[in-house]
Amino acid sequence: MGQRAGFTGGAVRGEPVAVLASFRGRRVSVRAMLWRGRRVRFERTLFDWRERRGEARIVGVSATDGASTYELEFEPEELAWRLIGVDGEALLPAHE
Repeated sequence: MGQRAGFTGGAVRGEPVAVLASFRGRRVSVRAMLWRGRRVRFERTLFDWRERRGEARIVGVSATDGASTYELEFEPEELAWRLIGVDGEALLPAHE
């Protein structure tokens, strides 16, 4: 499937992240992630999906922290999470 319309991707496409998630049957729910040294707490998981890229199985997740929407991918064979895209305030520069 790849990147969804509306997501910037850009500078974060495929960036490794640490994710706190739960798996119940085929459902995935993400709770938080560590991204660029800061913790992002998710208010809710919007949807999840499965896809194949060659032999690789991919679990995709879209979640929101209330201000931004994040698209994440999990590769079960590698036990690796990647941030694929962000849409919203999270990409704005931090104010000092």
